Amino acid sequence: MKETHHSEYLKLLTLYLKSAESSFHSEERLSEQWEQLQFLSKPIFNESLKEYHRFQLFLANKNITLSFFPEHEQTKIDSIYCRDASIATDFGMIICNMGKKGRLYEPKAQLETYQSNNKTVDFLKINQIQMMITKSILFICLIKMEKTMS
Repeated sequence: MKETHHSEYLKLLTLYLKSAESSFHSEERLSEQWEQLQFLSKPIFNESLKEYHRFQLFLANKNITLSFFPEHEQTKIDSIYCRDASIATDFGMIICNMGKKGRLYEPKAQLETYQSNNKTVDFLKINQIQMMITKSILFICLIKMEKTMS
């Protein structure tokens, strides 16, 4: 089978996740944020942890290598939807800009994780795109996002 990172339908080999525990943090944090972030209802913290654990086991049982985004003080509970902030390609990760004000810091938090997992990072500025080349991942970040996040 052809291996690609551009696919949303081929077999997964590796996957970054943000756990319910790292995203939701606590019952109090859920209570503070769920309405402003337009969740349909408030997640039940302990049930969310159990359900997410089953989800992780399902993926691990399929021999998918799992990596995790850590808790980040600037991200909110909907950072559990980590697919929204970056896109995997055959050339590396594209770091996106988020449209919701409450999600502005997620791309930066993900970028920090990617960088910490790849020791060597070179920065190249090309027009309005900043490319960061590591040993195995090419990150493309809009400079506008970087200025917003600083």
